Amino acid sequence: MFQRRGLCYQATDYRGKKNSDWIIKRLKNLKRLNQLPDKLKVLPIDDEQCLFLSDDVMYQYVMDTLFAERLWLTTRQQLVENNFKLVSFIANQYRGGFLDFDDLVQEGQTGLLAAADKFNPHFGYQFSTYAAYWIRQRISRALSRNERVVRVPCEQMGNIHKLFRAKDQLLAKTGKQPSVDALAEYLEKTVDEVNALLSIAQTSLPLENFDSDEEAAAPIDVMEQQVFEPAFQQIARSELENWLELAIEMLNSRESKVICCHFGLNTNTEMTLQEIGAELNISRERVRQIQVMAFNKIKLSYGEQLVSFL
Repeated sequence: MFQRRGLCYQATDYRGKKNSDWIIKRLKNLKRLNQLPDKLKVLPIDDEQCLFLSDDVMYQYVMDTLFAERLWLTTRQQLVENNFKLVSFIANQYRGGFLDFDDLVQEGQTGLLAAADKFNPHFGYQFSTYAAYWIRQRISRALSRNERVVRVPCEQMGNIHKLFRAKDQLLAKTGKQPSVDALAEYLEKTVDEVNALLSIAQTSLPLENFDSDEEAAAPIDVMEQQVFEPAFQQIARSELENWLELAIEMLNSRESKVICCHFGLNTNTEMTLQEIGAELNISRERVRQIQVMAFNKIKLSYGEQLVSFL
């Protein structure tokens, strides 16, 4: 409304003359408005009421609001700077984790800013007592947010902590590890929900070895490779194919035809004895007899070699 009416800055009092530089700079960026506390609002009115204000009243209202904002931001900055040691003291208690001390202090500073915005001195508590809760809350949120490769929501992390506390309590009472059903009954949750929390609570391990000891085995060194077939299986399959080829070459044409068609050797599909008999114009029983004779020949000549692959 100040810009719509075409009002401009005029240094009419001592405050405006003394702080003309930042007032002009602030008026150029009126779209960015900080959320002033209700107790600092000079004239709490809405946009419709601004239509009925005169230009002088509107100008004075904007100037008073800017000075209240300036006073609030300056006081807020001084309050935060004076309590910086409190942030360092609390962040030092969380040292030794995967976050650097500077990162912990940075997260604690955001909690200190939130405490400065929400603090109400009329309740009779010291600011340090109130700010300590927000500092710990922001640091613990940062730790839970960055401790896993896959981020878990804070609500789920709270449920996981409750689950482990319940597990410790039941272990202390009964002296044995509680079952999933016992945990679900204790937490008043379903078995599926408890299983889901247990699966989420699993920690991830690095595949490579980052220790200084180069001789230590990494998990990737002992994991089975599922993409490529192991070399010994390739050698065994090649040897088996060679022995089967020699065994089939030893048979006559009819016997090799029955064995290959029935077991799908060198063909895409397997055939039943009835289908093979129809193709050779013989009965199913005759096909079975030919197959038995072929097995006996293979057993006598290459039985020992083929049994070793079983």
